[in-house]
Amino acid sequence: MKLNKLALQNFRAFYAYNDKLKFDNKSVLIYGENGSGKSSIFWALHAFVHYYNDEDKSKSYFERDSEKSLLNLFNATEDGFIKITFDDEAEYTYDKDGITDGIKTQLTNLSRVKSFLTYKDLLGLDMMHSYENELFARKILLELLTGDISLTNLAGTTLDARERLQRMELLLKFFNEITYFKNLEDFKNQLFSDIEDLSFLYSDDVGEFEIEDKEGDGTGLEFNAISEDSFQELTELGKRVITFINYYNSIFEDDTTYSDFIDNWEGSLEEIKKYVYGNDDLNEKAEMYRYIDPGDGNTSLAVYIDNIQTTIEDIEENIIDPSFTTKFNSIFSDTDTVEKLYNDWKTIRDAIDIKINLMNTGATKINTLLEKLGYSSLDVTISIDYGSSKILNFDVKFNGEDVEHHKFLNEAKLSAINLAFYFSAILSYAKPDIPILVLDDLLISLDMGNRTKVLDLIVDQDLFEGYQLFILTHERNFFEMAKRKFDFVQKGQWEYFEMYIDTRDTNEKPLITKSLTYLEKAEKYLVKNEYEIAGNFLRKEAENFCRSFLPKKYHFSNDCSPYLLNTLIDKSIDYAKNAGLPDLLFNKLNEHREFVLNPTSHDSYDVPKYRQEIKDCLETLKELRKIKIRPFLKKGEILEFELVDKDGSDVYKFEIKLEDDFRLLKIGDDTVISKGMVNYWIMRNGSYLNGNKENSITHKNTTLKKLYEDIYKTSNMAKSSNYWDEIIIQRTGEKIKTIIEE
Repeated sequence: MKLNKLALQNFRAFYAYNDKLKFDNKSVLIYGENGSGKSSIFWALHAFVHYYNDEDKSKSYFERDSEKSLLNLFNATEDGFIKITFDDEAEYTYDKDGITDGIKTQLTNLSRVKSFLTYKDLLGLDMMHSYENELFARKILLELLTGDISLTNLAGTTLDARERLQRMELLLKFFNEITYFKNLEDFKNQLFSDIEDLSFLYSDDVGEFEIEDKEGDGTGLEFNAISEDSFQELTELGKRVITFINYYNSIFEDDTTYSDFIDNWEGSLEEIKKYVYGNDDLNEKAEMYRYIDPGDGNTSLAVYIDNIQTTIEDIEENIIDPSFTTKFNSIFSDTDTVEKLYNDWKTIRDAIDIKINLMNTGATKINTLLEKLGYSSLDVTISIDYGSSKILNFDVKFNGEDVEHHKFLNEAKLSAINLAFYFSAILSYAKPDIPILVLDDLLISLDMGNRTKVLDLIVDQDLFEGYQLFILTHERNFFEMAKRKFDFVQKGQWEYFEMYIDTRDTNEKPLITKSLTYLEKAEKYLVKNEYEIAGNFLRKEAENFCRSFLPKKYHFSNDCSPYLLNTLIDKSIDYAKNAGLPDLLFNKLNEHREFVLNPTSHDSYDVPKYRQEIKDCLETLKELRKIKIRPFLKKGEILEFELVDKDGSDVYKFEIKLEDDFRLLKIGDDTVISKGMVNYWIMRNGSYLNGNKENSITHKNTTLKKLYEDIYKTSNMAKSSNYWDEIIIQRTGEKIKTIIEE
């Protein structure tokens, strides 16, 4: 199910009814200036998808008097709603009365997967090394690693997404306490043993302060102080007990809050803390009282000593709640209940372990995605330590050396790790019935070079085939760059929108327009007989096409200044010719340079612009845009093929390392691979020519087709003459033709 249309009324920035967002079941790129309502679209989709997480809360978004209301501040008369139409024309409306029936299962399953991502979430992933941000990071981790897990209450009813997430958060905390026990019964026994036996408070490591009278006549008093180790042990015991209480309440939906018990425990710990050996305040008091004689009527010392004695003697009574102890025991006397607790624990833990393994070793593992992002120098392994406050461990190597990634790596590399982690987790799930991913200003912290790498990842058909992506940005330059990338690799698979603030009425509202390409703008002005304007847009389109068609190294001169259109057209003609593409369209483009694409067309009327010339140029550029171009073989990839010499006596193996990115170019029925630099080595009967590999290297700027065919002519021609059938990718053992067949 893909989203076809989105209509909004009286929701956040959308004051009035707006149905301009027609997606046509395609992926969507939206540019919105600040304040234009872009974030309202993000939250409309988010609220719709997560409606069943908490139905009462979700309904309150459309209630005027609710503190959670998301209604527009200035529209007090119309009801608010979100309306989504899917590719099967099924329409669902979400308003104050709820959401149209028939989509609960799909939305519930989708809400379990973290399909909405902002730059804040990426920052949150990077915070996982930080104890202070543990809870925020833990929540993101849970959503990513356990999205496809279903949990039930004791009655067998499936928990909704909100209850499920709460249960998992408690479970993960609970893991910290029971990891080192074989089962919950062992945990319970140890916990009760610790609660009922507080003798460690009176053990040999109890510190002592001796208080003497000022006369020094040997009548001094002494009192005990609790050791720091003992107090820490008591504190940890308290954490375990309170953790279990909270988990117990979640599992059994018990109305008893045990708040008095928790308050009593925590209050006792605060009181006991005053008498911990090493406490500066205690030391000061001891020093002060050292020279005070209780017999002189100093009651403060007597009261102080009495407080110490009372606290220590009554400690067991103060921190143990008999009613809770009884209930605690009754829980573990029920075999079914214990089994339910243990199975929940095991379900979550096993699922996380499976997901972690996939992210370390699966087809979409983190390191594969890092390589696609251009960071093959990074090697990341993740693991879970259930007994640690850090929860998630990133073991990162940079160029083979262990590094503390959050201290050593720059922001671009950290963002790459976080993106790889996120996409690896998402792609490890089975694709949901509503396969959407919504990314809001995700790349805000990256420069344009690194953003290009992420866009390359997004258009990778091996990763996101079948997904409908929604990318929102407030940066115009990124919007235009992404449009070029998507039109270059996935022509016809994206819809583009632009959003602005409409201030023509008293109340501001979003103005949404479809983002026209230069070709569409040229055609618009051609129809209006505005030939000069049409010509200018055709020139922009020609330059845009050339930059999309050419690898980046052909965009600039030796002094790094960008080439102008004339040079770009020359470079495109040469590039097409070298790759073996038919040159008819490129020759037509060249012919248009003199008139329509003349550099002076912006500000000169000396060269006449005739309707037919504009029309012909428009059609030429439309045909050129039909050329399908996609990344094919990356720089560094190693290929190989074998041929036998004409005599049939020697087997020659050719090992080819690509020193450029090679592209797949398709026009009509013709499919070719672009030209580029290669290094290759020749082996005869298993041995390198010239004795070793270093002395056998050959450099060439060529196409794979020409390289193979030139060598093939010198062979016995027993193998196929078609290079697609014989050249193999060394890393996978697959023939290169299998890539274009996928």
